[in-house]
This record gives sequence, structure tokens and C-alpha cells, in this order.
Amino acid sequence: YHKIPMIIVFDVGKADAILIKIPSSFKSYYVLWDTGPNFYNYRNFNWTKFYFVPVLEKLGISYIDLIVISHPDLDHSGGLNTLIKYFEIGEVISGNFNKKCWEKVRLSSLEIIKPLPTFCVKKLGEGEFFFYPYERRYFEEEERCKDLNTQSLVGIFEYKGFSMIFPGDIDVDRFLELIYTKSIFPVEVLLCPHHGSKYGLNSLIIEKLKPEVALISGRGRYFPHPNIVTLLKEKKIYYLTTSSSGAIYLFPKKDYFLVCEEKNKRKSFWNNLFFPFIHYYLEDKSCKKFFYHSFKILES
Repeated sequence: YHKIPMIIVFDVGKADAILIKIPSSFKSYYVLWDTGPNFYNYRNFNWTKFYFVPVLEKLGISYIDLIVISHPDLDHSGGLNTLIKYFEIGEVISGNFNKKCWEKVRLSSLEIIKPLPTFCVKKLGEGEFFFYPYERRYFEEEERCKDLNTQSLVGIFEYKGFSMIFPGDIDVDRFLELIYTKSIFPVEVLLCPHHGSKYGLNSLIIEKLKPEVALISGRGRYFPHPNIVTLLKEKKIYYLTTSSSGAIYLFPKKDYFLVCEEKNKRKSFWNNLFFPFIHYYLEDKSCKKFFYHSFKILES
């Protein structure tokens, strides 16, 4: 099990929670990109405690090496308070947000979050993370917390030829800024920004990123927005949404990667019994195969 790399985009509604499992020779590294929602409503029902914590425990996780919070919104950071009670956490990082920006998400331990003021690279096992924080400083400090979505910490994960971008809730302008400064590069998998909002993508961004697959962690009438769905279809990008597929599993292999849908895979009794491990070995109709960009270049 420790030798199997795996990425899970959890079905957490219009929110983000992605688990990245990076194998090494002696252990697995676990990275959680955003923590899912905890909106503190419904008489303070703790969604993270009763849903997300048991799922992580079922996967055999007791220690999370790194938690990345894209920005201070409850649908991205709401679960952090609960997770730090149930798991040992190695490090928590985010963009360079000040204390005022974190106030609305009610974090109990702000001191555990390490802000990233500039670009940096972090290596875990054979995986690498490229972090792109929002670096502009021309606005007044009191204006800092008015547009947190645009200021999301953007990241790219790379593992043996597989790459995936995590753009948080950024808009088209921030995406184009990263592209024009040559900060980001083509990826195999695109997590659509802002849960498939129509303000997150355009045709040029798709052409520059060249994704094989687009994933949308969203739910509701406009998440994903019909314009985004139309754009992905026009560009012939294979896409999945957590609202229709459930959790989405990615398995990097030697020359290709698998994309598997929870809802389809679990229709079989035996697949359901051994879920989520069995579909690494069984490449059936609930999984699709995609080759890496580097492999395609070699072939051509």
C-alpha cells in the first residue's frame, strides 16, 4: 500500500479537500490541500468530525505531513480546527494573509499557520510542490482582506511526470498573470478554480495549461457554470465533477495515470467491498487512462 501514489478529490459539496499520497521507500507522505467545509451551522453540527475524519482514518492516516490552505474561506479552511485535534500535523502553510483575514474562519490556532510570502518549492519523497503566493503589495493593509479568492495560494504538484495544478479560487486575471510571467507550466490535471466558476477559466488558459483532465469540486446550479462545461467540451477536455462522480481518484503510474469515479466503481459489490484500493489494479470502465505529456512527446 505504501508504494501506491494516489490523489483523492473528495466530494465535499461546493468546497475543496484533496488528499495527496506520496510513496517513498519507508513510508507514505500525506498532504491535504484544503480541509473542506465546516460552516458552524445546523446547531454547530461538526461536519468534519462526523464525515471527513472517519474517511481519513479508514485510509489508515494518523499523521498528515502537510496541510495547505489556499485562502481564508470556510469552504477551504473550515475543517482545520477539527483536524488538528484528531491527527498529528507536520506543517500547515498558506498564503501571506494577515490575522484580520483569518478572523471569519474562527481558527483556534493561527500560530500554527506558516505564511508563504514568495515562491518556493517543497519536496516530499519523490513528489515536488511549487507554491505561488499572491505577491502584490500596492494596496493598503486594510484593503487586504476584501478579495481573498484572487489572492489564493496556487500550487502545482509533480510526481514522476504527473502534474496537477491547484488554483484555489483565483480568477482569469490572476491565472493569466501566472502564465505571462512563465510561473506555471502545462499539467496533466487541472482542478478548476472556484469550484467551476465562470470567472476562473477561459480558452487561452486551457491552451496554455494543456490539461488532459479537468476536475471540478462543486455542487449547485452554477458550480460548475454551464459556460465552463461548454468550454471544456469545445476544447475536448475530459472532465468530471464530484457532484456526479462522487470522490475522484487519480493513480499515477509509469507512463500514464488513471482517473476513477467512486460512484461507478462502487456499483459492483466486490469493488465496493475493497474500495478504494481495488481500482488501482482493475482498469475497468469506471477508470480512464491518460498518458503523460512527456510520454507523448517521446512517442511523437
